[in-house]
Amino acid sequence: MEVELYHQLFGAFYSIPLTIPTTSVSATLSACDSFLRISDHLSITPLIATQLSTALKAHRHNLYIAISRDPARYLLLSIHLRDTAIYTESLIHIIGVWPCWPNGWSTRPNVLPAELKKISKRKASELHNLTKQTERQLLLRTINMPKSGPADPAIDSQFDTWFIVALFRSNLAKDIYALEGDRTATLKRGWLLRSIGKGGDAYMPYAETKRLIERTMPSALDNLKEDLNLLKETAMDVVQDVVKNRTLVDVEAEEIGWLTCAEIGEGDVVWEVEGTG
Repeated sequence: MEVELYHQLFGAFYSIPLTIPTTSVSATLSACDSFLRISDHLSITPLIATQLSTALKAHRHNLYIAISRDPARYLLLSIHLRDTAIYTESLIHIIGVWPCWPNGWSTRPNVLPAELKKISKRKASELHNLTKQTERQLLLRTINMPKSGPADPAIDSQFDTWFIVALFRSNLAKDIYALEGDRTATLKRGWLLRSIGKGGDAYMPYAETKRLIERTMPSALDNLKEDLNLLKETAMDVVQDVVKNRTLVDVEAEEIGWLTCAEIGEGDVVWEVEGTG
């Protein structure tokens, strides 16, 4: 096996294509690891990097699913290959969970180079600030009444609407506060904010809210649907940026609970940073 790898690598000098298994992502990944182990030692990785990247990307959606399940491994691989697409896809997931780390990810954070940890921490801090700003804006949602501004409980005709606003804010505060005390909050925050971003019954379903209002403030039932929809629509606008999915995987189908909205620029690509250092 080892001799065959050397034979293929030397053949690459004469533009002879590598034989890379494509039966599954794991098979291709294993072959990439084998080739890179030798090519790095011989300092010829740039000669075969494009072939390896192309073989991985031929798996298309299955590759992106695999990345979401072990992004650190693919992040390290992307550095060897100087593959910005795989690097970006992998780093977005790591930023989304930082400083947490899902138990299902087999490659642990301690294997990441110091520069990668620095980038991940910086980008995670930016995401944290965006999230906090978003949550703050959510808790300020209200309904503006014609000619008088935000619904005012001191005005009898506006009390029911104010009550719906208060209920909506209370529900948001409860859900946001629950995450504040959770050490694994970054693994779950995406579920909450995406449900708000979907609108409709994804967050605070109408039927459940109606049952609650029937028991607590029956007079608010007449305008409940309209008021609740108004609040949800403004909330959808607030979370628009933070719930963007910048990966190529279906976060809903893969039940990804972290946020995947981080933007990766040239200054976040480790070999670009090293090249300008």
